[in-house]
Amino acid sequence: MATKSVVAPLRKIIVIVGTTGVGKTRLSIELAKRFNGEIVNSDAMQMYNHLDIGTAKVTEEEKCGIPHHLMSFLEPTEQYTAVQYQAAARAAIEDISKRGKLPVVVGGTMFYVQALLWNSIFDQDTANTDIPQNDTTRKRKRTDFRPPAHSLSEREKQDKWEELRRVDPLSANRIHPNNVVRVLRSLEVFHRTGRPHSEIIAEHRQQDDAKTLQYDAHMIWLRCQTEVLQERLNKRVDDMRHNGLVAEVHDLWNKIRSDSSIAADRITQLGVLKSIGFKEFAEYFTKRDQLSSSPSPVETKAVDAVLEECFEALKLSTRQYARKQIRWIRNRFEARGVTLYPYNTDDVALWNTNVRDPAIQDVQSWLDGLATSTNSQQAIASAKAEAQFWESRDLTTWKRRHCHICDRMVDGQDAWEAHIQSRRHNKLKRFLTVELHPLDVRGRERQQKLQQRVEETNSKQSTSADTTSTAET
Repeated sequence: MATKSVVAPLRKIIVIVGTTGVGKTRLSIELAKRFNGEIVNSDAMQMYNHLDIGTAKVTEEEKCGIPHHLMSFLEPTEQYTAVQYQAAARAAIEDISKRGKLPVVVGGTMFYVQALLWNSIFDQDTANTDIPQNDTTRKRKRTDFRPPAHSLSEREKQDKWEELRRVDPLSANRIHPNNVVRVLRSLEVFHRTGRPHSEIIAEHRQQDDAKTLQYDAHMIWLRCQTEVLQERLNKRVDDMRHNGLVAEVHDLWNKIRSDSSIAADRITQLGVLKSIGFKEFAEYFTKRDQLSSSPSPVETKAVDAVLEECFEALKLSTRQYARKQIRWIRNRFEARGVTLYPYNTDDVALWNTNVRDPAIQDVQSWLDGLATSTNSQQAIASAKAEAQFWESRDLTTWKRRHCHICDRMVDGQDAWEAHIQSRRHNKLKRFLTVELHPLDVRGRERQQKLQQRVEETNSKQSTSADTTSTAET
């Protein structure tokens, strides 16, 4: 599906990014009230009906009368892609702008934000983009090309990666065999189009609009110290529990289970059902459904213990997702030279001083033309970062390297350089040759094992063109 470029002059939009739990919703409403704006949602899970507590959806009271677009318009099992979001969000922004208001884009799905800002839908790191089809494959079902990842055995997963290496070695070079979703995705593209996925990506990246921001975007990054954020996220889950999360998930669970068209093993694979806040409770409700009409105290206690484990899993998933969001912001926005205005949200009591007031001042300066991303110094820095960004994603020069010292695979030049400068790598490197005390038996055993591993790996240098091994680090 071809994407439509946004014509000049570029529309002005505010974009607020950050991890879950840092106050993006609060700031978006404050800015919309101050600058006559309307909000465009970029949180994939908040686009679905139901699960309002589990997705931390903004309440009507919290909206303060500010119109919100792309909220609660999908059914729970409905599939929705970044291509569809791009079209819908751009239409909403156009409508808001034509009415003389300022669009404020806010949400935690960073891939959707990327799809909105650039025309870079065909990216190897995506999993749900539309695929151009040839005549022979147009009528075939998606599952003919892409079986559910969870249904494959370990042997079948390895076979799929080997197949990808035969038909598209550049994609296989970049995708780890364990990343079965991306392996299947690239195979699906090949079988539907007859062309390697890497070829389509490279072709798209040659287009100018794939590298050009489609909006004059004022990017705000709400940040928080790790320790503070973890505590805040744990409390957020506790608050969800207190506000009725279990009952909400149970209602949706019963609704889905009553639908005979949805297989039991697919429940957490569709729409909002794969979201954090639902999938963690699948085991609990499965066991709860298996209870007899008059369960014994022991059985009830066992199921209650599973519920506690589910909440711990939810807290862990939430923290992991927050780390993923930070990596995306750094690798996909900051690495491209996009100007990000950071505000620290550690102390909620100082919100107005540390966040709201400086954000309002910066937005006003941007609207007045006093601080934009087009000034000469920033333009030079952005151009350099943009060039480095695309160079690091050139599949023809991209390599996977094996560090013999640490015995780990490292993907890409940037990650390799970071790895060889890391504390752990250099500590092991020094340990290889350091002279240990004769009585340090345990240390000498570890050193000998490390030396033996390096020597064995060196003797088995891979001749494969898609892997570069080195011990000279």
